[in-house]
Amino acid sequence: MKPKVLFVCSLLGGRSRIAQAFARLDAGELLDAESACLEQGELTKGLPFQVMEELGVELPRGTAVSVFDRYRDGELYDYVVTLCDGATSAVCPLFHRNMDTLYGEHAERVIWNIADFRNLPGSESDRLECARLIRDEIRTLVRDLALRIQRELVQGAGDRRAGTAG
Repeated sequence: MKPKVLFVCSLLGGRSRIAQAFARLDAGELLDAESACLEQGELTKGLPFQVMEELGVELPRGTAVSVFDRYRDGELYDYVVTLCDGATSAVCPLFHRNMDTLYGEHAERVIWNIADFRNLPGSESDRLECARLIRDEIRTLVRDLALRIQRELVQGAGDRRAGTAG
């Protein structure tokens, strides 16, 4: 069974949807990836969609699933990755505490400090360039996480074989 990973961002789900898309695209054979958000709302356009469409990847549009709904429905994960902009969001400490309360006993928590698309400064072209950097940073982090999980799975299989050999 593949490890289950939940990517959660604090607002409407743009960053978590990008992480989910890259996990499915780059590590779908290794991970079962889902996304959620803390604050539900409609996300149908904007920089997250634009920068992913540049790569030929279409993000799901509409209302993201609330992390509280996933928890209420009994969905458990091996890893819960939070994508929060600690530099500009006062909600991040509360957000992280909520994730610890919901999933701290069942999942390894991973915290990524990722800028929020809504807070990017500058002209439209400056914001687009910053959005590309965010997208690329998320992809790198997803790939690094997938490699780490793969190493842990290989190590765990080796440990199990060594334990049964004697």
